Amino acid sequence: WSAALASAAALLAGNSSFSAVACVDGGLHLFSAAGRRLLPELRPCDCPVALAADLDQSLLLVGADGEVRVFTGFPHAPRCALHCSACGVLLGGRALLHASLLAGGQPLLVTSAGSYAYDESLRSWMCLGDDSFRGSSFCSTMVHPQRRLDALPLATVQQQARARSPPSAAMAATLAASLSSIPVARQRLLSVGHLEHQMGAAKALRSAAEYRHWLRSYSVELAKQQAVRKVRELCDELLGPLAGESALHAAAPWEPRELGVCKRELLREVVLPALASNRALQRILSEYVEMLDAI
Repeated sequence: WSAALASAAALLAGNSSFSAVACVDGGLHLFSAAGRRLLPELRPCDCPVALAADLDQSLLLVGADGEVRVFTGFPHAPRCALHCSACGVLLGGRALLHASLLAGGQPLLVTSAGSYAYDESLRSWMCLGDDSFRGSSFCSTMVHPQRRLDALPLATVQQQARARSPPSAAMAATLAASLSSIPVARQRLLSVGHLEHQMGAAKALRSAAEYRHWLRSYSVELAKQQAVRKVRELCDELLGPLAGESALHAAAPWEPRELGVCKRELLREVVLPALASNRALQRILSEYVEMLDAI
C-alpha cells in the first residue's frame, strides 16, 4: 500500500497489525495493516529521534526533548499507556544508540553510557548494565552467539553493551589487570554487589531463568564468604511467614511467588543446596530444611 505525507518520513516502525511513520516535521502517522489511517496526524513531540514497535500492539516514541511515550491498543483502541522523561539517562552528551520495547511493554534505551529500562512502579529508569562491577569475579567479557541469547533478555542487553566496547581480547586483558590490583576484600564486596545487581535486573526484565541462575551463584558466593546475616535474610525472604506469623508481615504482605516460581521451591532447590558447600553453615541449613518440611 502507499500513502501521501506532507513531510518527509524520518522513522518507520510497525508489525503485522499496524505501521507508524514519524516525519521530519514532528508528525506521527499511524496506519492499519492494509494502509488505512487509524487516526489524524499526531504531534506528540517536535522532533522524534527513535521509533520502535513490539510484536503485539505497542509503539515506542522517543523525542529529542527526552520525552518517552508508549502507545498501545493498536489498531482498534490506540492510547498512550506511558509518558515519562529520559533526560536523566541522556544528560551529558550521551548518545541514544537503540530504543525498543521489552516483553512486558517496558521501554528499553541503550545509550553510549549504558542500558536502561523504565520501571513504572518506581517511576525511574533502572540501569541494567554491569559496567560498574569490573572488579567482580563474575564480570565477563565473553560474547555469546545470538541463538543462545534469544530467551535471555538480560544477557542480550549486557552483550549489546559489550559489543560497543573495545575488542574482547583487549577487554579481557584490562579486566585481568584490574582484578590483580584490587584488594581481596574489595573484590568480594564487588562480587556480592554484582550478583545482587544481576538478580534485580533479571527481576526487572521478568527473566525467570536468569534470576534462578544468578540466585544460585549468589547463594554459592554468600556461602563461600560465610555471610551469615545475608544468608538468613535471603532464606527468610524466600521462606515467608510460618503459621501464626502472618501478623508480622501485615505491613508488607509476603508474595509466595517470584516471577511465577514458588519462593519456597527456590529456597529448597537453589539456595539451600548452595549453602551446603560451607560446613560452617550446616546449622542454618538444617534449620531451614526443618522449617520447610514442617510447612
